[in-house]
Amino acid sequence: MVDEAQTEELTPEPSPRPLRVAWIASRGTLERFGRVYQPLAIGLMDEMVSITALHPAGADLRQLPTPAVATVAYRMGKWWTSWRRVADDLLAGLRNKRFDLIHALEASSAELAQRIAAALDVPYVVSSYSLGDGGRLRRFHRAPKAVFAASTAILKDLRRYRFLPADSIHLLRPGVYQVRQATCFIEPQYSVTIVAGGKMDDLAANSAVVKAFSELRSRNYDCVFFILGSGRAERQVRRLSERLAMRQTLTFSDAQPLWELPGIFKSADIYISPVPSRTLDIECLLAMAAGVPVLASSEGAADFIRSGQTSLMFARGDASDLAEKLTGLLEDRPSAKKLAESALAYLRENHGAAGMVAEVSRTYRSLLAPKA
Repeated sequence: MVDEAQTEELTPEPSPRPLRVAWIASRGTLERFGRVYQPLAIGLMDEMVSITALHPAGADLRQLPTPAVATVAYRMGKWWTSWRRVADDLLAGLRNKRFDLIHALEASSAELAQRIAAALDVPYVVSSYSLGDGGRLRRFHRAPKAVFAASTAILKDLRRYRFLPADSIHLLRPGVYQVRQATCFIEPQYSVTIVAGGKMDDLAANSAVVKAFSELRSRNYDCVFFILGSGRAERQVRRLSERLAMRQTLTFSDAQPLWELPGIFKSADIYISPVPSRTLDIECLLAMAAGVPVLASSEGAADFIRSGQTSLMFARGDASDLAEKLTGLLEDRPSAKKLAESALAYLRENHGAAGMVAEVSRTYRSLLAPKA
């Protein structure tokens, strides 16, 4: 005979009701953070959340799991965009669609999300990846119901603006796929590959990278060097490399699409982030996730850059310091692998896709739950 307690244990929990959520991307959002939103979209499908992505025409959609994620394009002006006009055009095309919630995938699309949410009379949420986003969000007449902060630094910065109750700003570290073990220095018969990335706007910081590379060459280390990125200082940095006769061993390349970076990083042995950013350094995160030891000049907006645990730190713009840190990794490769393994352990604990999906799903449903 089965008692009531056993009956309750055997009764399956009811399935969560399906949710319909519109994700709103602005120019460059999917290119910058597609490696984060790809596992989130896939995970939310299992949580009975259907996604429609509203994106600028011409956006790179390769990282979204389409057609499972529906897509709707909108047009933006080249230099200036009237979000009211964009919202009106989108709403006209969405007459047959219903949404429970609007999610701005970056603060730059929050104004459009606010207008769409107001017209549909549904709540909206915002993902924040940059320091200073609170200054933008606090000006809206209709505040978001929740904000996802991509790091503790961004969380503290958002709360400083006091445009939302503190408990409405959630820490949501981006979840990314990770390799199982370090991938550096596994092919001893090949030259060591060292990659530096980020915007090339800071002349001193990027010049220090070239000078450090030149110093390694003078010490007869068998290395090939790559600098990925572009910016205002690029021409001067290229000229410096020519003066130092680095043409044979240093290759410059434009910033690569994020969907290509994991493969690039798996072929690298060391990654350098020379300039701290007020926006989360997603390239640095992907390098760690690829099992590569990272050198960084500062944490910037990131909290996954932890000196001695996930990365080595060097003084920004100091070529000698950077060269010495690189030499240390080249001379002690077991320690370099240990640093990469430590970073992977940290990412598994704090940047897993499953945890990100669970937090987003929980927040979506809590905002839509009937009030007591």
